Amino acid sequence: MGCTEQPTVQWRRRSTGTDDTTPVYACHAHAISLDGAAHVHQPECIADPGRLPVCSCVPEPIPAADELLVDPAPAAASNIPPHWVNPPKSS
Repeated sequence: MGCTEQPTVQWRRRSTGTDDTTPVYACHAHAISLDGAAHVHQPECIADPGRLPVCSCVPEPIPAADELLVDPAPAAASNIPPHWVNPPKSS
């Protein structure tokens, strides 16, 4: 059983025993921090509404900038949790 609200944000959790990651979705009330969502979380990090928005693990470090695969940025979301902010627009 979990939150029945519409998911609005996603973060990644490593699958047990593999290098694969799986998406974890959260509604506004149960979203982890923007900084936390930037990391890949450990397999035992559970999407438990009783523990969110504070997760239950030590997330993996963010890779160095030259190791990141950069996809085109999606359209800015207008439906994000109140404690998140849209990135500033570059000039």
